[in-house]
Amino acid sequence: MSRCLGLFSYYSQWIPKFSDRIKPLASFKTFPLPSTAGEAFESLAKTTEDAIFTAIDETIPFEVETDASEVALAATLNQNGKSVAFFSRTLQSSELKEASIEKEAQAITEALSFLETLPYW
Repeated sequence: MSRCLGLFSYYSQWIPKFSDRIKPLASFKTFPLPSTAGEAFESLAKTTEDAIFTAIDETIPFEVETDASEVALAATLNQNGKSVAFFSRTLQSSELKEASIEKEAQAITEALSFLETLPYW
C-alpha cells in the first residue's frame, strides 16, 4: 500500500484536490479495502493516468530520466514533463554487489538500448 501511496504522491502536482482525494485511501492499512478506499484508488489511478500519460509528439524533444536503486534499474521517457514510455527491471544477484555508480551507468546504458527499440525514437 505504501508504494501505491508513494506513486500517487509523486504525481500529486497533476492531481486536483490531491489531499482530499488521498485521505480515504491513506487511512486504511489492511486488506480488503472498504469500498470508499477502493473508489478513491480507482479515481486517483484514472486521474493520474489522464494527467501524466500522453501520446508521443515527434516534433517535441524527448527527455530521458534514469534511476538505479539497490535492487532495480528504471527509466522514463518524457515530453513536456509528462511520461510517454517506461523501462524497468530488477537486478540479478551478481549485479546487486556492484557500486551505486555502476548501477546508475547500467541504468543509462539499458535505457538508451531500450529506447532504440521504440518505433518513434
